[in-house]
Amino acid sequence: MAAPVSLQHVAAGCNRCTHALHWGDAGLLAYAAHNAVMVYEPQEARMLGTMLGHTDRVNCVRWLPAAAFFGPAAAAAAPLVLASGAGDGTVRVWLWTPQTPAQPWRLAATLQGHTEPVTSLTAFPLDSGGGSSGQGMLLVSTAGDGEVHIWECAPGNSSNRNSSSSSSSSSLPDPACWHLQQRIAVGHQLQDCTAVAALPGDPGWLLLAAGGVDGAVRLYARPPGGQFQLACKLTGHQDWVRGLAFAQLDDGKLLLASASQDKNVRVWAVSQQQEQQEPGQPRSSANGGAVAASLAASLTRYAPRPLIRAGQHTYAATLEAVLIGHEDWVHSVAWHPRVQQPDGSGSSQPPCLLSASMDRTMMLWRPDQATGLWMSEESVGDAGANHLGYYTGVWAPDGRGIAAHGFTGALHIWRRAGMDASWVPQHALGGHWGPVVDACWAADGGCLLTVSTDQTARITTRLHGGHWCEIARPQVHGHDFSGVAALPSREGGPGRPPSFLYATASEEKVLLYEDEAAAEDGSCVVPTSSLEGRFLPGTGAAAYEDGPDLAPNAAPGAVSGPPLEEHLAQNTLWPEIHKLYGHGNDAYCLAADPLGRYLASACRAQSADTAAIWLWDTSNWTGVAQLPAHTLTVTQLAFSPDGRFLASASRDRSVALFERQEQGSAGGEAQGPAAVTAPFRRVGCIKAHSRIVWGLHWSPDGRLLGTASRDGKVKVWAITPGADGSVKLPEAAVATIDCGDSVRSVQFAPDCQPGTSYLLAAGQESGAVQLLRLVLQEASPAAGGGGQQQLVSATHELLWQSPLHEQHAAAVRRLCWRRDDEEEQAAVGPPGQQRYLLASCSDDHSLRVCAVRV
Repeated sequence: MAAPVSLQHVAAGCNRCTHALHWGDAGLLAYAAHNAVMVYEPQEARMLGTMLGHTDRVNCVRWLPAAAFFGPAAAAAAPLVLASGAGDGTVRVWLWTPQTPAQPWRLAATLQGHTEPVTSLTAFPLDSGGGSSGQGMLLVSTAGDGEVHIWECAPGNSSNRNSSSSSSSSSLPDPACWHLQQRIAVGHQLQDCTAVAALPGDPGWLLLAAGGVDGAVRLYARPPGGQFQLACKLTGHQDWVRGLAFAQLDDGKLLLASASQDKNVRVWAVSQQQEQQEPGQPRSSANGGAVAASLAASLTRYAPRPLIRAGQHTYAATLEAVLIGHEDWVHSVAWHPRVQQPDGSGSSQPPCLLSASMDRTMMLWRPDQATGLWMSEESVGDAGANHLGYYTGVWAPDGRGIAAHGFTGALHIWRRAGMDASWVPQHALGGHWGPVVDACWAADGGCLLTVSTDQTARITTRLHGGHWCEIARPQVHGHDFSGVAALPSREGGPGRPPSFLYATASEEKVLLYEDEAAAEDGSCVVPTSSLEGRFLPGTGAAAYEDGPDLAPNAAPGAVSGPPLEEHLAQNTLWPEIHKLYGHGNDAYCLAADPLGRYLASACRAQSADTAAIWLWDTSNWTGVAQLPAHTLTVTQLAFSPDGRFLASASRDRSVALFERQEQGSAGGEAQGPAAVTAPFRRVGCIKAHSRIVWGLHWSPDGRLLGTASRDGKVKVWAITPGADGSVKLPEAAVATIDCGDSVRSVQFAPDCQPGTSYLLAAGQESGAVQLLRLVLQEASPAAGGGGQQQLVSATHELLWQSPLHEQHAAAVRRLCWRRDDEEEQAAVGPPGQQRYLLASCSDDHSLRVCAVRV
């Protein structure tokens, strides 16, 4: 029986590269996240899908006009077409069909030609009025191999069109059929961006602009049916050119905008050169005005100007304006989309330019109607110190919205009601921009905490109405995180809510933080020179003789909706309680005692001395014991649900089991001054797998221990007491499940049919997640056996495996369950169904939450 599983939430940050974001005509945002392409719906702030196929980081995405492939009449119901380029050197073309949620996308074509990472994509639709080969599409790609490739999709190449297509489809290009029309070698002068436009006045002639590392903009002209040839080079920028964009104004002028790392934007005008008088012809000198005009014409004619010869006409490229205002690298430029006339008679092109910069601003530029000077009309962005600028700025198709992605991977969206209205920031889903290494639900299950190598800890929850969003960023560290554990809540003082505690492991140490309720008694002070917050009592200015040395952030206040990225980064830090020192190497994993008494942690190790597990007493935050068992890094720790046992998995392929002792009892294999009162003693250590053991987890009744390994197997071990009540780790597993690929994480669901049936999830190295049902077979106790049933075997059944469009693009690092008790969910599904939420985090920078009903 298949388990009904629905994907509820996906969050992932955008890659740190230009051209990684694009807003399509259908209103959907596409952006690059790790090796995947994400499709995002900005109106509802939710992720629609993930496109997997690239084997390296995706660097650029571009929506392609559907009308160029399926015709204007069928474009509304046709699949959306998206192209992406990645570090694997390929360009992939995808078809996105949201009307079929079972398989919303498919890979239409893989364009192979580059030998180095693809850095940008530019699309240009060919039509019967201006294209050189009829209706079709040009796709221009740049890469680190020193070449610019021109790909063409034109009618006549449709060799594998779906047989269900209409007979007229043969006259349309097939998005699955592309051919490499031209290679332009640029050598060591790598080109990082391109733009394509049609030359005004010469039907069929195309103009290609390319900008790169030498600061020059090269213009290539292409005749109908021919190839691009270098026409001229525009100089002026003093650093890399990072963005280019063409705009055809209503007066016939063709404008080219270029963005550069020299902090400036240049606007170039490409216009048809006027006919000049031949040098040998007599000039009129009837008056001084005619002589001056003739002299000006001569100077204009003989001065060196970049020229483009196309057919019977010659075009001149001149510098229209230098836009100075940004204080850091300018990464992208984009022209305002064409605006439809109210009467439907046509469209017009507003002369409005959007630029995005690393100075934390995006600017709108427009020429003054009276003087013609280009001025900064509006500016949006973030003035806080927690933001580090924008990579790519894009327009909404209706021109009423703009979006950008920043240095921290977050999406930033602004909207306005009309041309004269103010820009208002909108909520947008964000996510980690580095591998998400660990996740856990809060002790009460109300929120989900994730940590990442991007050095942030984030809290995600489900709001009323079922919308998921990030609500806090309690920790911004100076080191990469490696683990997290939630401790049971503690009762607050009079009039205060309970405190939510969690601990994190990092490259430096183990940290403990308290919940935001405690922060209301003080201020979170953040030095500008440090990434780490310190908790200082809110005693006011009277406590300082010369005033405070640091500027305190305002205490977080109530927000009316999901918090914006700026609020999360600046106003949601939690106060730090303790730093726990002792490990000789980077802390790697940790686990919290369900009884709230102990915290266990381990660090990276290459010897038995440093592989010992540390136990910390949460009452005074001191180390109470070191538990030796392994010779290499301990990869995961897990306490049993009743707190009686502590299990550990290691890179040395072994699994160890420790049992809690009564206070004051002797024995155990602890080391150090607390050895005589070690709270846990080792009861067994076995070689559990043939490869590294990555994960382990206890069943909800504490009878079973599941382990996951690189050998592709999940093993289940029975932990049952003997006749004398003693417990040991068995030598053989009661169940061995072959998952077919390396398994990184295993997790039991929080409920089970007592003693017989269990639900567990396995996360794989490939990014897939499997749901399995485990049924135990028990033998009756033998005479004199103390009445204990013995587990002899178990059978398993695969209930569900994540489909390709819903799975991760890299290894699943952690899985975690919780019961789904939301009121709005209670009425969904047949009575008696068990409802769970399964969260998974991955090296692909993403967090996913699925609703499971069994």
